[in-house]
Amino acid sequence: HFEQDKFNEAKNARSSTVEKDWLVGDAMYRGYHNIKWNDTRGTLVFDNSDPLGLYVNLIKSTVRAVRNAVLRQRPEWDVDAKPYGEIDDETRKVLGGFLTSLYDDLELESTMKRAVKNGLVTSKGWLQYGIEDGEDGTPELFVESYNTFDVYPDPFARTLDDLRYIIKVVRKPIDEIKNNKGYRNADKITATEKTSESPYKELLNSKLQQNNTSATALIHEMWYKKDGKVWVTTTCNEKLLRNEEAVGYDTLPFVFYEPETDSDEMNSAGWIKDLVPLNKAINYNERNILEYILLMVKGRFVKDKNAKVSVITNENGKIISKTRGSEFTQLPIAPLPSTPFNQINNLVGYINDIGSAPEALRGIAPTGVTAARALEDLVANAYNSLSDPIDNVINTLKVLAERLMRLMYNFQVTRKQFKFVVDGKEKIYYIVGKDGEVGENEENVITLPENPQVKVTIVSGVAYTKSAKEETMMKLYSQGLVDRKTVQETFGLNTEKIEQRLMEQNTQGMITDGETEVPGGMAPMEQGVEGQPSAP
Repeated sequence: HFEQDKFNEAKNARSSTVEKDWLVGDAMYRGYHNIKWNDTRGTLVFDNSDPLGLYVNLIKSTVRAVRNAVLRQRPEWDVDAKPYGEIDDETRKVLGGFLTSLYDDLELESTMKRAVKNGLVTSKGWLQYGIEDGEDGTPELFVESYNTFDVYPDPFARTLDDLRYIIKVVRKPIDEIKNNKGYRNADKITATEKTSESPYKELLNSKLQQNNTSATALIHEMWYKKDGKVWVTTTCNEKLLRNEEAVGYDTLPFVFYEPETDSDEMNSAGWIKDLVPLNKAINYNERNILEYILLMVKGRFVKDKNAKVSVITNENGKIISKTRGSEFTQLPIAPLPSTPFNQINNLVGYINDIGSAPEALRGIAPTGVTAARALEDLVANAYNSLSDPIDNVINTLKVLAERLMRLMYNFQVTRKQFKFVVDGKEKIYYIVGKDGEVGENEENVITLPENPQVKVTIVSGVAYTKSAKEETMMKLYSQGLVDRKTVQETFGLNTEKIEQRLMEQNTQGMITDGETEVPGGMAPMEQGVEGQPSAP
């Protein structure tokens, strides 16, 4: 019952208010703005009283803009080890290139996008890393992202190093559970209708998902520390499937991303919490404006109480008949005042300011701004307000890279091959762990350090916009601070073909006449009196 006791401890420590905020924020992000919480019944309801169903999902566009801005550029890695100075410069560069190859091989770009999105919506985006057997039986790294609802960390921890345990809940088909050779008592597992251990996610799933007829169950995977070692316990329906030491792991294999570090709690309100009421107010104003327009288009009429009115529509148009002497007139169409439009503009401005996603960051040039440099400055100012989300991505990738390298140091016996460019030439290198065999080509085989220290930098380039970047590059080239290949790459040109054609032009276009070289393939002109060219 050890796992169940710790799970109950972590679950009960998670405030219902926090999970309710996660639920509302997740639903709003998905576009279900008509979802409401019924305090009396303690359940979710869809408010279908609005026949128009007009909802403007600015929350999703804001999250998308911030996520893309935070992950705009690929990270750059710099590797060292304790004690400092034991790795030479070339090895450091090669290890940084190895991490770059891992970034692609593990598809960390898409995984980090999910983690950042979860962090913005539900305060934290959890990542699990580890070693699993590949198709050829050799150990392979993996990194996966999990929904915050399904991760139950030690509620008394403040940092990753403080975690005594962490529990991940995953829904799996019964057949997959029973066919897992690493599980015992799997034949005793029965299916359950639950889709999540979180009652709030369960309510959300019941509203948004169709009934799943396949037999599934919830797996609890608990990682914990015991006597200085890492252990893993897997249960399902309170039946023990696995309990063993995780050999080769020196810490719990989880890291998380959080956009802000204002709270010391493992479970806190989502980053988008303050955007929800603003978006609801925009929806309310837009719906009223649309109702007003529809009403005015249909028209408003005044008639006497006892007047009889009939309407005939044929090929000649619409014919209206009324009782003689009675009044039947159409009221004039009154223009809508500017008040609701002004309020909508204010609300959009609030969302942009609070969400740190102004128009320039979304790729929209503000009114009156046409110069690339002016737009560049606006984007740069917007990035200043995103310093926390960007810095926290750097910290997450730093911790993740160090832990992945430590795992490979313990597990990588066979040589892992990758390509890296050194001095303009692509070379093949091999990575091995502490027990790996170096074999032949020792100069291209690198043993991973035992205690790697990784520095991560995420740069946006010289400029944020293409026009401003091209303009800046031309200035740097004119000052001799960058080479022409860098300029060509900035403009998206084919550097190799251009350099080859320039070389052919310089070779064929230089005609030597004695000691005089005339470019361009033209014959040298005859010299006249006092060195002046004579007439042809």
